Order: sequence, then C-alpha cells, then structure tokens
Amino acid sequence: MLIRLFFAVLASFSPTRMESAQEWNAFLDRIYLVPLEEVEPRDRSPYLAFFYFSEVYNGGHLQYFLNKTYLPWEETADAIAAMGAIDHAEILREAIQRWRSQSRVRPESAEEYVEGALEAEFDDLDGAMYDLYPPLEEYVEKAVVRAAKERENR
Repeated sequence: MLIRLFFAVLASFSPTRMESAQEWNAFLDRIYLVPLEEVEPRDRSPYLAFFYFSEVYNGGHLQYFLNKTYLPWEETADAIAAMGAIDHAEILREAIQRWRSQSRVRPESAEEYVEGALEAEFDDLDGAMYDLYPPLEEYVEKAVVRAAKERENR
C-alpha cells in the first residue's frame, strides 16, 4: 500500500509539471513586489490576471476593487480573455460595470469593510468565478510558461 502511494506521488511529478512550477516560481519572483510600470511586457497580462484572481479568490470582487484601484481593470479583463478565459473576463467586466454604477467611499475600518461586504453586492459574481473550471490560475500558468519559452527563444 505504501509503495503504491509512493509511486503515485512520484508519477505526479512529471517533467512538464515540474517545469511549469519552476516557471511559475520564477514569475512570482519577478513580479510580486514590482509596480506594473516596471513589469516586462511579456509578464504584463499574467501580472494583471494574477493580482485579479489572488484578490478575488481571497476576498471577492469587493476586495479586488478596494485593493487594486491602481490597476487597469479593463485591460485586465482583456488580458484574461486573450488567455482564453472568456467566462472569467465576462465576470470581471460585469463586476467593473457594477462597481462603477454608483459612488463609492473607501471603508476606513475593518468594521466598515465587513459592513459593506455583508451587503453581498458581488456574491453572485464571486460564486460564478469560484465555480468556473478550469480556474483562472490555470490559464495564467499557461501564459507564464508561454512567456518563459518566448524569453528563452530570443
């Protein structure tokens, strides 16, 4: 039993998956503390998509809009669509439209944030995003690997 488990785990470490993990970690090292203006052009789309799904999967669209006011949201939706994640991009476009449909005041405390979150304005879009398969990070990972191959070929 233990030997079968060992071989099953070992088989899951395919060279392709390991290469992808190495590229993903290198991508995170390149972008995590870098402002958008300093991101390499090949990393721009994955950068935008990464910070979108990171915020949405962590705290929903409300958190994304409050924390990422400096990112170009429409460009993010376009980047996600260009990766092939059309449904994800449509959810973001709907969320942008909803966000901009009314005047907003940034919460000044955690209590105010929770109060706003309890209004559940984006819960339907958050749920739709969580239900999509494949998840957005798979599209982003493929884009990161493609960009790495382009980088190697220049």
